[in-house]
Amino acid sequence: MSIQQIVSPTRYIGRGKPRRTRKDIEIYCCSECGTYLTGWTQNNTAPQHCSNTMRKVEPIPNDQLDPALQIDYKIKGSLNNNCIIVTWGRVRPEWILMESFRGSQFFYVENSYKEVFALAGTDAYAYCDKDPCAECSFRCKRGFAIYAMLPGIGIVKREIDRISSDKG
Repeated sequence: MSIQQIVSPTRYIGRGKPRRTRKDIEIYCCSECGTYLTGWTQNNTAPQHCSNTMRKVEPIPNDQLDPALQIDYKIKGSLNNNCIIVTWGRVRPEWILMESFRGSQFFYVENSYKEVFALAGTDAYAYCDKDPCAECSFRCKRGFAIYAMLPGIGIVKREIDRISSDKG
């Protein structure tokens, strides 16, 4: 009798832990109309919008916010069907951007209490098969980051690198 292993099309089947090899994503804001632009620029040249040079935005580290306002996450799915669920405190974000090994995903937040970012390819790398993630010292998603535009606060950045203090 054979045991068939089910492998999701989103499962990472490569060798070794992937790494993010580029610099952090850049966020720019137009001082005239308030439009945001995210991406990576060449030669550190700021983009133009409304006939003006956009200003580079430095995100606020999540841990500098009151705990009731912080962005949080949970990694679900184990080896198959990986995702990151992003939640927030008292202030609902206008938008959330998740930076990963392969690039980024951007969502406008609708009338919900969470956003789910599906992962595939190298972004779906997992060391173990625990669901939810045990947040062990291996930190499979180290290098990922969440950026959230919180009205009245600004853009907040949350690194995805937490290690659980639970020894059980």
